[in-house]
Amino acid sequence: MKDSMKKQRGLSLVTIFFLIGVFLFILYIGLKISPIYADNWTIRAALKGVAEDTSMVQVNRAEIYDRLQRRLTVNNVTAIKRDDITVTREGNTFVIRLNYVDERQVIGNLHAAAYFDHQVELDAR
Repeated sequence: MKDSMKKQRGLSLVTIFFLIGVFLFILYIGLKISPIYADNWTIRAALKGVAEDTSMVQVNRAEIYDRLQRRLTVNNVTAIKRDDITVTREGNTFVIRLNYVDERQVIGNLHAAAYFDHQVELDAR
């Protein structure tokens, strides 16, 4: 009986391969989903940059759309469409709201979607 207990220590080769497979699958999913959040970080930075931009001569909706679109184009962000951006005026401030969905294919017909909603205020000068 003592000899059989000594033989059963540790993981078998099949178990080790299974654990490596699980680890690689999780790593693959992470690599497929992480660009969604990297783009979101860039989008938030661009939105904040537009709100803090002091070089705008005249602040209007067209100028805000143009500045934001230029920042996103430079950073190669393609998840945002013009319909995802709304600019409203409330008193002396413009409220810029970005409400969008970023969807990426993971495996075959399986997709991951993330919903984002950002809002900043811009003083109308």
